[in-house]
Amino acid sequence: MLNDPIMRPRLVVAMFDAQAGREAEALEALEGILTDLGPAPSYAHAVVAYTRAIAAFELGEYEAGLDAVDACIDLAGIIDEPGWESVALSLRVDIRGRMAAGCGDAIDDLVRAEVTLAACEDRELAAWAHVGLGAAYQGLRLYELALPHREFSTANPLDVIGQPESEFIDWLNLADCNLRIVQELEQLADPARSAEIDAARERGANAAQTALDVSMRDGLDDRWVGAAQLDLAIAQWPAHPATAVVVLTALAEQSTAQSLGQEAMIARSFQARALAADGDLAAAIAVIGAAADAVDITALDPDIATLVHWTAIQISAAAGEPGGAAARRFGISLSRRWWSERERSLWAMRNALALEHLGHEHRKERLAARHDALTDVGNRRAFDEWLEHADESGWPVVLLSVDIDEFKSVNDAFGHAYGDAILVAVARALRAHTRTDDLVARIGGDEFAVLVRDGGSTDVEAISTDLRSALRSISNAGEFATRPDIAVSVGAASTAEGLALASLMAVADRRMYADKRNDRTLVSLPQD
Repeated sequence: MLNDPIMRPRLVVAMFDAQAGREAEALEALEGILTDLGPAPSYAHAVVAYTRAIAAFELGEYEAGLDAVDACIDLAGIIDEPGWESVALSLRVDIRGRMAAGCGDAIDDLVRAEVTLAACEDRELAAWAHVGLGAAYQGLRLYELALPHREFSTANPLDVIGQPESEFIDWLNLADCNLRIVQELEQLADPARSAEIDAARERGANAAQTALDVSMRDGLDDRWVGAAQLDLAIAQWPAHPATAVVVLTALAEQSTAQSLGQEAMIARSFQARALAADGDLAAAIAVIGAAADAVDITALDPDIATLVHWTAIQISAAAGEPGGAAARRFGISLSRRWWSERERSLWAMRNALALEHLGHEHRKERLAARHDALTDVGNRRAFDEWLEHADESGWPVVLLSVDIDEFKSVNDAFGHAYGDAILVAVARALRAHTRTDDLVARIGGDEFAVLVRDGGSTDVEAISTDLRSALRSISNAGEFATRPDIAVSVGAASTAEGLALASLMAVADRRMYADKRNDRTLVSLPQD
């Protein structure tokens, strides 16, 4: 979560503007924030990049949006926060979907977005990632995958920058997702789907009502209140069409007055449907006709454009207009074909996620087989495989053999908890001196080995000193403050000495035992 008390309110305003039709103002504000932040990459820079991507997306400047997404992904790597990669990838799917860029890249991006979400430990950012994945799946009409993310968001109303409308938006998103399901299922004109439609409509109504309650409780902007009222009216109109006509007419006029063209088109479409259901086909035809003539349909969100067209066709067929019935039959046929395509895409997405899960489980099993759970370092198998790979690759290697002096006696005298703490402290101290390509392994009860890909520059004495300091610290403070100090013996061998790789362990062990004979053990054990 962003904790900067100065930047947070500025970013909240910019994000609100980016989502409320004031994209130009948002972009201008973000430029000022970037200037104040300076060049050093930070969490706040990632918020800015993501907000810029949203503003560009809403403006229809898709290439600029993709550039901002790429910047956010780069920042995720620099600041080591995978959650930012997840939110950015989901938004990239939305942008490419609007650009009609195909589904193949979307599958790869969404799988990666799920993986990086799983790796995210920032709860607020993870909540954003769930919102993003819900939106991306919904945009691809993969509702079965979108709904769990939408539901998670309502149960975990967290927000990176503390937007006051965050919880409201989560509930509105859940309502919208269910109402989109209703819209698609109705277009199939399949009586067998009636129960499914009713269930989705009820879920949508409940979520919309909760969103409306939250908007009233939190005193949100009229735009948000109107959005909740619209979704609630859409969910409820079939039960009370006459009442819905009045509500939807008012909401359409309100949206038009607020220059919310998309919302106005949605309200007019359902106003026309309610009029038709209430028996006033002439008024329904006039409303949907005027709505369609008022805007460029091709500039609308594709789902909204489809809603307008389908509403016009349904009312035309109900009124017995020439070509109305044929248009309806064609629309149903096309909707069913789209639904079949959707189900194929759903299968592909689920298959990709399942394959990633299997791969993840395989990686976990492979790691567990080469991992010492207590000390969080490698085990003997990992040690042997590292040496084998080093031999095949011809690497120069330094091998350190580390043994804890009098460990069994200490363990017996002071208990396993103290013994475990000693083992963990040794492992941690050794890991502090290794790089990604190196290996620390626990190869026996109290025996460790360090394998370093190195030509001989490893400072063995420094490692020994740090080890002894780490062990001293656990017996000088905390739970084990009354326990005796512990010492270790260390021996090293290197291929830089002209030694064969296969002989390093024996030479390092011999030197470790010579070190042990120097009587450097600090333990003073009680005598029986």
